[in-house]
Amino acid sequence: MRSKMSIKFQSYHAMKIKVIANFLKQVNLNNLIKRLIYNILGSHINFIFYFITLYLIVLTGCQTKDFANQIMAISEAEHNIKCELEVMKKEINKEWDTMNESLDDHLPADMAEQEKVNMLKVRNANLIRMFNTFKTLDSEIKDQLRSVEKKDSMMAIEINLLKEKLIEVEHNKMELFNEILKENGQTAILELKEMYQKNLLKTCSSK
Repeated sequence: MRSKMSIKFQSYHAMKIKVIANFLKQVNLNNLIKRLIYNILGSHINFIFYFITLYLIVLTGCQTKDFANQIMAISEAEHNIKCELEVMKKEINKEWDTMNESLDDHLPADMAEQEKVNMLKVRNANLIRMFNTFKTLDSEIKDQLRSVEKKDSMMAIEINLLKEKLIEVEHNKMELFNEILKENGQTAILELKEMYQKNLLKTCSSK
């Protein structure tokens, strides 16, 4: 992938080389200096100019490719973090689903329906403990709630850390996009943003 700015850069340097060649051929240099230049370069002068042009094109192409690789590395980092968040949210939701099923099985039959609905909707240990009915349940259910509460707290810490990493990734992404904009222009940004977003849409690998 090569942006319009990269092509302009290459064209500029190719033109610059031709100008140098024409200068050497046409300028009124001292005959001794002129002969010295042609004796050194000889019949290979065009080959040398073409070689320099090719070098500049390859160099610029590598710079563009390096930008693409950096963008893809940041995109991959964001994708991985979001996949981790997705896995963790599924895990904690599964824990609460199991907890609510256990509660539903152990709640008294004569419990008011609306109170029951409200209690089973809550996914917060402290709020569940506020229901008077919960106080009457056996120790097994209370131990299970403590276990889920502990897992929820630990996952909340990990989720916050991952969200901080996402902020850092976003910062790095914007810095790199700004650098690309200065070096290669708006067209390159649009192409790389498309690549970035496409990579984010990949399915998370199952764990």
